[in-house]
Amino acid sequence: MAVGTRILPALAVLLALPQATGAQEAIIRERPPGMRIEREGPQGKFDLLGFVGWLAPLADLSSDPETFTTVVKPNLALGVDGTLWVSPSLGLGVQGFYAPTELQVKPAEPGGDVPGDAADLDYWSATANLVYRPGVSGPAATVQPFFSIGGGVRHLAPDGEAAVGSSTDPVGSVGAGTFVRILSGLNVRADLRYLVSRYESPGTGESRFQHDFLVVVGLGWRIY
Repeated sequence: MAVGTRILPALAVLLALPQATGAQEAIIRERPPGMRIEREGPQGKFDLLGFVGWLAPLADLSSDPETFTTVVKPNLALGVDGTLWVSPSLGLGVQGFYAPTELQVKPAEPGGDVPGDAADLDYWSATANLVYRPGVSGPAATVQPFFSIGGGVRHLAPDGEAAVGSSTDPVGSVGAGTFVRILSGLNVRADLRYLVSRYESPGTGESRFQHDFLVVVGLGWRIY
């Protein structure tokens, strides 16, 4: 009788376990997205972004105190960006953009001669980046900041009558921004990137660092 008294409560506990587990799973399934126990990770997913931006070069492209200075004019940029998330916080990204801008030529002294007028300039850039996204959970996961660092190439292609020649140079990239989820798989992203490269003037042989900023806003899709 004593053995039966000890067995019956144990059987009751074992029979109740599946019901309790099922109830817990139902509660988790019915939780709103902002109240999930764990943040849904992006690992294994690919973010594709199309963007428009504003390219703002800060340094002269070339400068000769005895002849002329060339300057890349700020202009609109169009590009695409893709990021493959290999973990909840780390992604491997690629970005490319094109800016149909102008090359302005200024005399070294007021009233001085220059070898040509302003010319059309095609500005191309392609970089590979390591992207870091700090862990964010709960309702705050709707707005997610990120940081990136990487490098690639920059290609400048002026028209045939420009005062300088075309050039392809290594470029480094550092960026920061945020994206805001607006629908499942759809987000708006904004970021600021700093691009640094080194340009050698074919005419003067002068080599100097170039400092360009790129501000972008785009619409992104998460591909599962």
